[in-house]
Parts: sequence; structure tokens; C-alpha cells
Amino acid sequence: MDVFDPDFINGKWEAEDQNEISFNTWFDSQDGMLIGQYCAMNIDASRIDCGTQDEVESCYLKSGPVKGKKTLELEVVSCYALKKGKATLTPQGDGNLIWRLVEEPGQFGVDHFAPKEALLRKISFDPYD
Repeated sequence: MDVFDPDFINGKWEAEDQNEISFNTWFDSQDGMLIGQYCAMNIDASRIDCGTQDEVESCYLKSGPVKGKKTLELEVVSCYALKKGKATLTPQGDGNLIWRLVEEPGQFGVDHFAPKEALLRKISFDPYD
């Protein structure tokens, strides 16, 4: 089975313990590629780096073809400042993902609030619920 099979990757994912930042993502496989968004927010919700599904053309996570990949490279566009960066997703252990921001979409705390690294756990199989 492909590690980025839609049955595995599609849905909502949430990070554990991000030091006063909540971080979650959603992913949906379309035409052999992955689309989605992340949502990062500080503890008092005064800084919110999130988009809506209607904004997926302007702020998003997008991959190239996923078939046969062991690590997935994503283009990242922050919703907070619409700056571009890059991240990777790597399956880890028993059904989790490791998120790594390899090129930040601007300056952390100014242009985006996504963590450099996070362990993501699946919280829903439906990316749109």
C-alpha cells in the first residue's frame, strides 16, 4: 500500500504540544496530488493564521504527485500574510505524520505561525467536516 494513500492521508490532523500555538491541518487527495490548509493560532487567539475552504486558491498546502513517495513535499502559502514556503510530511510510527517546515513562509510570528516541526495525529477522516 502507498504510504500517502487517500485512506491514510485524507482528513483532519492535529499537532501535539506546540508551546502556546495550536496547529492543525486538513488534506484531500485530488487527481493524484494533495491539497489542504493549515490553521495555526496563538493561545489567546490574537494571531490567527487560518483560511477557509473557500480560500484554498490563495492560502494552501499543495503537493505534486503523491504515488510512491515516502516523504511528501508541500508548497505552503500562509493565510496570515500570503507568503510562500515549503514543508515536508513523513509518515511516522502507527498512523502519525511528521510536519517539517523546510522553508518558512516569511518570518515566524510576523508572516505565519506554523511550527517548524510537529507530530500530527489524525482527528477526522473527513477533511471538510
